[in-house]
Amino acid sequence: MNIVLFSKICAKSGVGAHMRLLAEELVQMGHSVWCVSSTNEQGIKEHDNLHVVLGDFQTKNPLNMMRNLKKLRELIVKNKIDVVHCHHRVAALYMKAYRMFWRTPVVYTLHITPVPHDWLHRRLTYVGEMGIGVSSEVCEFMHSKLRIPSHKISLVLNGVTPPAIC
Repeated sequence: MNIVLFSKICAKSGVGAHMRLLAEELVQMGHSVWCVSSTNEQGIKEHDNLHVVLGDFQTKNPLNMMRNLKKLRELIVKNKIDVVHCHHRVAALYMKAYRMFWRTPVVYTLHITPVPHDWLHRRLTYVGEMGIGVSSEVCEFMHSKLRIPSHKISLVLNGVTPPAIC
């Protein structure tokens, strides 16, 4: 498969480390991976099947956001991407906007709780085909606080084990 791992930033954090390790694991499994982010503080190293694509996904400028969508479209079409795996709410919002025009499967992973979950933040949370929680507590939060239907939530410990229904 051709997979995009997409986050607003790939920082020296648990989420950044998860993206780096997941990318490496997916490549070892025979997939091609593109890590798309504003930063690469994790120092993800490119090689034959692992690519790093940097852009300004922290921008609030609507014109720059449209340019980012155009770049995403070019990346997805050129590389025949099978799925986009979002690791940040902003990345998922980009994919929600993308899917208003084009179809590409999207999954979203929530790595930590609590995150803002008021009415506006629930509307800004987009899980695509599947929301992934990294623990049973995160899965419960996704269902009870973000109000994501339980049939759209899977528990995937460490991001690489086979999914289990929450």
